[in-house]
Amino acid sequence: MKKILTIFLIMVLAASFASCGGKTAEKGGVSTAEAAKPAEQTVADNGENHGENNGDGRFITFGRFEQDGDESNGAEAIKWRVLAEEDGKMLIISEYALDAMPYNDGLDPVTWETCQIRKWLNEDFYNAAFSGTESGRILATEVKNEDNPDSGAKGGNDTEDKIFLLSYDEATRYFESDEERKCVPTEYAISRGAEQSKFSKVEGEATVNWWLRSPGSNSIYVSGVNEFGKANRGGFGVTNKTFGVRPALWIAAEG
Repeated sequence: MKKILTIFLIMVLAASFASCGGKTAEKGGVSTAEAAKPAEQTVADNGENHGENNGDGRFITFGRFEQDGDESNGAEAIKWRVLAEEDGKMLIISEYALDAMPYNDGLDPVTWETCQIRKWLNEDFYNAAFSGTESGRILATEVKNEDNPDSGAKGGNDTEDKIFLLSYDEATRYFESDEERKCVPTEYAISRGAEQSKFSKVEGEATVNWWLRSPGSNSIYVSGVNEFGKANRGGFGVTNKTFGVRPALWIAAEG
């Protein structure tokens, strides 16, 4: 009888120890929400591996741009979402809003061809963000600028660009939902005037409105995506300084 009692006590103590160990692991480990996130491989930040696919193939890092708001530590590697892959090339868009600025200064009629933001993307941003090797992978793209089918506002001439903004149709085609279109600004973009939402967040971080290139309801409005990820064809006033900028580009895929 004593032997049976002893064995029973040992089993009880062992079960109690296992239970305590499990609680300790849960407290010291990651949360359920964190564990549910897909793992994202970090690309080595050595200037040689930018552009490699991460673990799930949906994101790459490519080029560098100021993002954390601390210019003393240099520019940070840019994270891009891969929207499409075809014929040895990839369409990518920055995962975060990298800057904030008006689509155009002044209220003169404007199209993508003549707007301020196009000039900034293909000159200032292009020269700042990419090394010679990286710029060699960026493809000149024929950018279609269609009229607004609802208002009749003119899209202007088609252009050829290295860097561009998505059109309304591209934003609705390549993103599957409003949730996917939601965008968080970098600290640098916030310092430049990006207005964070009080009502919409992604993983606890406030989102921002961001520009598209398609014409809006008239010649001084342009389409965009609002803080909730809804693409708006009627658009927003082109002089708004609080919208985020998400550059898009086609690059040659590495073999």
